[in-house]
Amino acid sequence: NGIRTDGVFFSGQSFITKLSSGIAALISSAVFGYVGYSGANVDKLNDALHAGADFLTYDGGTGPGTLTAAAMVGLYFSPERMQPGDIGNLAARIVALTHGDPLAFLPGAMVAHLVCRCLRDHTTPLRTLVEEAIKALDDQFGRQYRQTAQVIAAVRQALKYVDNYDIFPVDAMEKLKCDTGADILAGAIYASLIYERDFDSAMIVAVNHSGRSAAVGALAGAILGARLGQEALPEFYLESLEVGKTLTELAVDLTQAKQTLSIFDDSWDQKYVQGMPAHI
Repeated sequence: NGIRTDGVFFSGQSFITKLSSGIAALISSAVFGYVGYSGANVDKLNDALHAGADFLTYDGGTGPGTLTAAAMVGLYFSPERMQPGDIGNLAARIVALTHGDPLAFLPGAMVAHLVCRCLRDHTTPLRTLVEEAIKALDDQFGRQYRQTAQVIAAVRQALKYVDNYDIFPVDAMEKLKCDTGADILAGAIYASLIYERDFDSAMIVAVNHSGRSAAVGALAGAILGARLGQEALPEFYLESLEVGKTLTELAVDLTQAKQTLSIFDDSWDQKYVQGMPAHI
């Protein structure tokens, strides 16, 4: 009947408004699922909020949270309409919506910057791009947040392990712990650098440890995916990807809309909000 059933976006005035609303909806769903749908449990939740509880300390406030969403912010950089620092600021704000500790949102800013640079510069060594991301994080947030030094120290430790040929990757990943946002970023950078040209081997290193393996794998995949492109992914990764065709269509639409600076215009809303046929 010409009506799409896979609309995934919702109306709003800006990218950050849409993304913030989406994350808020997910949090609300998780909360209601946790406390149950009874009025009594919702009252308990409200009482806790009135007493000063908040969701900015979820997962201790420093966990991986929305770091993968922050990585995707790097895709939206356009030199025609923003400064490089805007990407880090936007990524930090997105992570802070649910993880308010600087040890969570500062790694978000760094990974967004790194993904952005990987997409725009395929010739500079990845190690150099990591060093640039460290400097960008320090320049932008170093004076305001003392935790910046902790994030940088975690990444520097990962770089030391990359240079140490006497340590096995599995041991290096265990030493990096990969628990907090900073540790997870360090682990993802280590896996990406140790197998910079081998996506499959990097993924094996990224997920085989006792830390937050899913988060490390997701970040390493984002970094190397931006660096190497889809053609570097083994075919069996793509074959088992859920809704791969839909994701590819969405990626193409995002790229085309970004190039014309028409992202989230009427055509976008028709296709992804209203579920109507539209040419983007």
